[in-house]
Amino acid sequence: MIGGRVVVKVMARTSPRGRAAVRPLVGFVCAVSLVAGCASTRGGGDAGTVTVTSTVTQPGTTTASSAPADTPSKPAGSGRYSGTFSARPLVAPTVTAASGAARPSPLTQLPFPVPTVDTEYDRLDHSRQETLEQSLAATDCASPPVDPAGRWAVVCDDGSAGPRTVALVGPAVFTGAGVQRAAAEAPTTQTAPTWTVAITLDTAADAAWSSYTAAHNIGGTGSSVTPASACGRASTPCADFVALSVGSALVSLPVTTSTISGIPTVISGTFSQAQAEALARAVHP
Repeated sequence: MIGGRVVVKVMARTSPRGRAAVRPLVGFVCAVSLVAGCASTRGGGDAGTVTVTSTVTQPGTTTASSAPADTPSKPAGSGRYSGTFSARPLVAPTVTAASGAARPSPLTQLPFPVPTVDTEYDRLDHSRQETLEQSLAATDCASPPVDPAGRWAVVCDDGSAGPRTVALVGPAVFTGAGVQRAAAEAPTTQTAPTWTVAITLDTAADAAWSSYTAAHNIGGTGSSVTPASACGRASTPCADFVALSVGSALVSLPVTTSTISGIPTVISGTFSQAQAEALARAVHP
């Protein structure tokens, strides 16, 4: 345990395998708090995909686990974040953006309501699920659609290393408004060899996060995880994945392993000081 906080160590390697090009893990971590790692947004868990190894430490417990990952990330050298930080559950399997975006977004013209939780997506028949996914793939990631009432939104990764990943997410579990403190922290030990971002939630956000992760988790770090592109009723539920985004930019898509409550979060990755400070400002302006 380091100062009573959760610490997540992430390592990654890349491969062209999977439904789309694998993003290098640069500038953003693939995990939060008691999240065991980032599950794949596209590829499977074969040798050669990105692998995330997370070491989670909390009072009285030490757990180590790994999960396949295909992680959206900021490109090397990027320290630009624009918009509000939020943690939103995944509603449907992630898709790869099509080469040509449609305007206006087909998602706003569906002949049925846009699902806002994964159980609503699961209840759609196969034809409607395909229609939804095709509409998501046609998203213009420069200006993705969002529900004015906040019930759903579309977020995209930056596409710096290949086709962009598109995700339909539901109402925010918490936003930057619920972050009490976010600070860039200098390297201290072997567990945190690069700059990190420490996040503390206020009472209301922590309660919301605790309640959500108690209801939506994979049941332990040893549990198997399917890719986010294949989440659903017969596999890892989509709601077990939580999209971390700044504005409409998807920067991480971890899977929750257990209830998360009352423990500050340390987000680690390959941050430079400038990147960590920029992210901390975006999380809690």
